[in-house]
Amino acid sequence: MKTHERDICFLIIQHIKELTGRGPKNIHARIDENKIEIHFWLQKTPLEKYACDELQKGKYLVGKIYKDVLQHRVKDIENELSIQFERKIAFYYLDVDIDKDKYILRFLYDEILQNV
Repeated sequence: MKTHERDICFLIIQHIKELTGRGPKNIHARIDENKIEIHFWLQKTPLEKYACDELQKGKYLVGKIYKDVLQHRVKDIENELSIQFERKIAFYYLDVDIDKDKYILRFLYDEILQNV
């Protein structure tokens, strides 16, 4: 199980590096009987930090950009996870906490998808 969690982290790190030019500060994945959950923390660029600290809607704008970009990339991640695990895996949830620079991605396994 730990090997799969490590492989998932490497996969997500690759996507984050392609999107941001750098990897996350911290990342961990957890697999249980019905889902894969990935938590990762980024670090704001000086521009993002300035926008969040100085602009009235800065946190909203930076959070919206990250949420939109990650949701745009989710299909690729979903496909790669499905291939890696040889089963249907579908995106279920994305949470963006711009104050903590924390992001959560959740995917469901095919057995659960029949009940959703």
